[in-house]
Amino acid sequence: MRRSYILVLIVQVLMGLFLVANNFFFRFLKGYSLVLFLFLSLLLLFFLVGCERITNKYTKKVCFLAFVYSLSFLVIYYFIGFFVGFAKSINCYSIDGFFLSFLPMLLLVVFEELMRFILVRKVEYNRLLSLVNIALFVLLDLAIYFNSEWADYSFFVFLSFVLLPIIAENVSLNYVSKKSGFYPTIIYKILVRMYFYFLVIIPDPNIYLYSFIFFVTPIAFAKIISVMINNTETHHIERNYKKIGLVGFIFPVLFSCFMIYFTSGYFGYRSYTIASGSMSPYLNKGDMVIIKETPRVSCEQAYKIGDVVAYQGNSVIVHRIVNMNKYNNVCYFYVKGDKNEQEDDVILTINDIIGVVKYKIPYIGIPAVWFLE
Repeated sequence: MRRSYILVLIVQVLMGLFLVANNFFFRFLKGYSLVLFLFLSLLLLFFLVGCERITNKYTKKVCFLAFVYSLSFLVIYYFIGFFVGFAKSINCYSIDGFFLSFLPMLLLVVFEELMRFILVRKVEYNRLLSLVNIALFVLLDLAIYFNSEWADYSFFVFLSFVLLPIIAENVSLNYVSKKSGFYPTIIYKILVRMYFYFLVIIPDPNIYLYSFIFFVTPIAFAKIISVMINNTETHHIERNYKKIGLVGFIFPVLFSCFMIYFTSGYFGYRSYTIASGSMSPYLNKGDMVIIKETPRVSCEQAYKIGDVVAYQGNSVIVHRIVNMNKYNNVCYFYVKGDKNEQEDDVILTINDIIGVVKYKIPYIGIPAVWFLE
């Protein structure tokens, strides 16, 4: 392995270990501490492997295209807002808002894209290190965009609506940075990822639409840049290239649609990750369960004693029905965790129950539990 590859790998491993510790265990990097961490990592990388000059003849064209694409995205996104509604954005017009929210995010974007440019240029011919690059930037974005509301998501929802858009964005921006430098990716990130700092109101789509938009947007961006560069170089695109590019764009979009339908309950099934040991040994912490939603039948036919059901408390709770009564044609269900000594302090009706556990996949959700804790 070349010496430069070894040095890059050292930086990747060190950063990766810090980010894994931060994301899954301690969460000690946030705000300016994360900015400092990224700045010191950037200095270390620059000291070890240096930084290439941007000599790509397409950089100016790609920068202009990134600007136009990002503005077009905002116009379309706000047009969607007229159908899904709007919400108030983060207030960054005060001094505190500027220094505590906007400035650290701007520094993180700039430092991250500088680091991306150095790394993708140094490892562009090494597939293993390129994959490590993607994993590293995914970990970094999870630290930057961490949201405490993720703790309420199931494993599949976290995978579909948090992780996949971040992976799509980093794969796409790695390609753009390798082809045309860090200026276009900085322009894209500022306009597409930081728009809510500049505007008073923002569109308020539900999580499914939001994640789909931010999954497709970076893929389309990289695809447009790829077409522009290939058109400039060859003045035409070969038929095989068109087919490959079309498949490469359509497949992840279709996959994203599938994940949205599967996790949103449109097919009558939902997935949740078990976050406690209250149902052990039947269900252990980190198991994923597939829930079949409440059928449109009488309450006696829908559930029986012994069924493991999910209901909405402070979060989604998965416990077993241990008793039931019927009064005035309304069924009342009593539930308890297998490991708990007492029943839950709620009495459920059929309208309170999300559904019954149909399948379980052992331990597949452990990474999500670690991260969300």
